[in-house]
Amino acid sequence: MGWFEYIYEIDWQEEGLPYIAPLDIDRLKAYGIETDLDKQAWNTWLAQWRSHATESRKDIFTKRNQRFLYFVDGRKKIYSKVLLKGGVVGIFVEILAGTVEWSIQRGIQVMFDTVNLPRGRRYFIVVDDIKNNVEEKLPDKIVLLPGEMEFDVIYVDSEDDIEEMIIKLMVELEKEEIKAIAEKLEGGDLAIVWDGSLMALGEDFVYSNIPIVGFNRYMAMRYMPKEVEQLYDVLYDLDVAERTPLFAITGFHENLSLVSSYIRLIKPEDEQPATMRGISLFETLHDNKHIPDTLSELYDFFALMLPRLATSAPFGQGTETLFPLLAAQGNLVHYFIPREYVAYLITKEVMKHRQEKD
Repeated sequence: MGWFEYIYEIDWQEEGLPYIAPLDIDRLKAYGIETDLDKQAWNTWLAQWRSHATESRKDIFTKRNQRFLYFVDGRKKIYSKVLLKGGVVGIFVEILAGTVEWSIQRGIQVMFDTVNLPRGRRYFIVVDDIKNNVEEKLPDKIVLLPGEMEFDVIYVDSEDDIEEMIIKLMVELEKEEIKAIAEKLEGGDLAIVWDGSLMALGEDFVYSNIPIVGFNRYMAMRYMPKEVEQLYDVLYDLDVAERTPLFAITGFHENLSLVSSYIRLIKPEDEQPATMRGISLFETLHDNKHIPDTLSELYDFFALMLPRLATSAPFGQGTETLFPLLAAQGNLVHYFIPREYVAYLITKEVMKHRQEKD
């Protein structure tokens, strides 16, 4: 850990801003699946959907409903932000990913514990300039406790890239978790819900017998082709537990498309007239050559059931979220190490090296 002898500041503050991946919206196109992308067509379809939704509720809200949903999410914790020689910044960070099961029969079941730990990785992310400021060979790992607390070293071009790198690493970890959960499941009425856009996942996550569904909040940040943006007026009229017709988005990948629907999960009581807050975008990833007919039933289930599991996000974020995701996030927090202990180990290693050098 000799290259750490230049630490002269440790910042205990954790920082983080929402990440929006760059995307050329002009390349995206959309087309209707259940009806045309037209306001009148959407309103006509919605009126018909409302008329049969009552019968659908009878089939969904029964103890005979055997559908199981698996919610995958991740958390990060920045342990220390360090400043090295030349003003180079590095961050010690840990990311975790876990799954929560939900069903009408059993409610919420957390699928990780102290025996079956959540999936996790530890990284030291440092600006590449450090290579120009130390003469020794830089390590592949920062070892604070051999075999117990080790941080893989990853380089970025600038400090501005650190947050983006953390998000990318978290997405990769959550992809591992999704694959692991899917391998354990067998057929039946199952679905995996991931907190993010499936555009980030690629061909390995195309719709199959176990569908993977992307849950997208933050309406103002969502990518959307102009063909869909012109229909946003219809969203204001959505009531809780209602959805839009299915539509497909293409142009982000040569062979893939997203099949999406907007669902109103909550309607804030203090907002009159209605706004789009509380509406989320749900999507599934498909091969362009095959979009199954069973999607309408799946999205009907989400529209009618998920508002029962929805709430406004805590801590003043003002966006909608789902209780199973809160359960995953809340339980993952307990598996991080106290920040002060990691800082103690960092300082101990640095001082040990300095004493050896002296």
